[in-house]
Amino acid sequence: MTRRIHNALDFAKLVCELSNWKVTNLQLQKILFILQANYMGIHNGTPLFDARFQAWDYGPVEPSVYHRVKCYGADPIEPWIFFNREGEDIPSDERDYVEHSLETLLHISPTQLVGFTHRTGSAWSRKYKPGYSNEITAEDIMADYKNATSK
Repeated sequence: MTRRIHNALDFAKLVCELSNWKVTNLQLQKILFILQANYMGIHNGTPLFDARFQAWDYGPVEPSVYHRVKCYGADPIEPWIFFNREGEDIPSDERDYVEHSLETLLHISPTQLVGFTHRTGSAWSRKYKPGYSNEITAEDIMADYKNATSK
């Protein structure tokens, strides 16, 4: 059976739900990127969700998620923003992975999340050019995972 790869918005909604709707757009973007990178690293490059991360000023951003929740600015995201996403059932193993990861990620400050995604040699730091929205490819994400876990 072929594994269905869900949309980034499905996982954004899941992260928000599991945080009791306490994450901001900035936190959500960093958490989604870290979830994707770690999952890909553990599963030999297989993505957790379909995403097209880009290197923006404040770090790696998944544009479809950003545009959905940008109205909140620095405030926590509220449930109504996903009103038309009934949400397809995310497989239990993937949901468990997210839940387990959030046990740590939700306790990391936004500043620390930014520091991690902006560290020297990260996928974001290699792709970021002020004024451009350069794509962070799957290869970039895998290299970032290998770099982060080799230390």
